[in-house]
Amino acid sequence: MASRGLQRLQDAILRKAATVIQRDLADPRIGMVTVTRAKLSTDFETCILFWSCLEEGGARRRTAAAMTAATPYVQRAIAESMRLRRAPIITFAFDDSIEGVDRMTRLIRDARAEDDARHETPAIPASDATTASETGHASGSVSNPGTEPESNSDS
Repeated sequence: MASRGLQRLQDAILRKAATVIQRDLADPRIGMVTVTRAKLSTDFETCILFWSCLEEGGARRRTAAAMTAATPYVQRAIAESMRLRRAPIITFAFDDSIEGVDRMTRLIRDARAEDDARHETPAIPASDATTASETGHASGSVSNPGTEPESNSDS
């Protein structure tokens, strides 16, 4: 577990990097990017910024290239905002944990749909319903019309 000071620095770096990427970068290759977490080394020398986006395939590769190209700018902005003797060396890494969550959500949704389809109670066919009403053997409670409930008259 990270120390309190290390955790505070990671949070500050994360917030600053997210702000710089969203507001200051004008690279059209960067779409909807979310900086998910920062992992700062215990000696404060290096920091890995994990990011995620909704794009897949070629669009994701273009976003990764744009993030790599923007590294010096983001690192300089972080260094200017922090009061450290040496600013950490920033690297970007794609965070695939979001994809794992999405994949698990899809699997659970598919399993539920399959389970619901398997356990659906079949409706009574129309021919069975008419047969039961014609014979007078419909399901439910049967009462005798000529009898009355007994009353307790001991008082």
